[in-house]
Amino acid sequence: MNEHLTPYEAIFLQYRPLPFSGECLNVGVLVLGLETGQFALRVLDRRRRISEAYPGLEARGLLRHLSAIRSRANRLNRDRLQTHMLRRNETATDVALEIAPRIGPALAWSAAFGGLCADIAKRADELHAEFIHRWDSGRQRERVNSEQLWGWVEDRPAVKEVLPLMQRMKIASDAREHIFPAGWQNGTAQVADAISFDYARPEQIVQRAELWSGRLSELRRGREFQFTAIVTETPEGQDGKEAYEQALSILGNNAMVRRILPYSSADELAKMILRDTGSH
Repeated sequence: MNEHLTPYEAIFLQYRPLPFSGECLNVGVLVLGLETGQFALRVLDRRRRISEAYPGLEARGLLRHLSAIRSRANRLNRDRLQTHMLRRNETATDVALEIAPRIGPALAWSAAFGGLCADIAKRADELHAEFIHRWDSGRQRERVNSEQLWGWVEDRPAVKEVLPLMQRMKIASDAREHIFPAGWQNGTAQVADAISFDYARPEQIVQRAELWSGRLSELRRGREFQFTAIVTETPEGQDGKEAYEQALSILGNNAMVRRILPYSSADELAKMILRDTGSH
């Protein structure tokens, strides 16, 4: 017996914690029956998917937000069925914005797409399984390196405004040299660079900090300077957090280090440059 297929439109709810990087993570999907006006929403309900994709970002708050969106969708769907207010001329985007009109810069609805299906709820389950749930399988993700992190820093609007006040600066000793992507003066040479602690093993986090501390101490032999580090956020897991705190302590105890800023506070770098250069 052939199933009766009707048109649907679907839209993904996407998590974008670093909007300027262009990265996103599908955390929900909404499917709307174009002929019936019925819809179904499925959202992510596992912390692991988020923490694996973005170590250090707090997943619990996002999951609570997704749960609240799901509750609003369920109430709206129930009210429509009870009052027979099923609308046949609206789009998935219309429904999505009715459910969650203001979801903040880190969450956004995708462009809509469509197809044919026999059951709206079943199609929502299928899309959730294919594009959200199946990626929650422990597969290794790409790690964020220091060059990527610095690129994200430069893309922040506040930092973009002070780019004309910065220049690449080379600090060299007899044994080594390093070109910092940002340099300026306030009576003493000031430099900044990104340090990624986004590693799978905790010992790698500590080793990275030790490498940078040794580099800074060696460079000091050639010239006095102060260093500001932009670092990745606190990683998930107790071992990772302990290693991260140890790494920050190692860096903080180096005489060359002026400040250590997590990426989320990178706008403080722009404020420092404005103060130091008398441009504020």
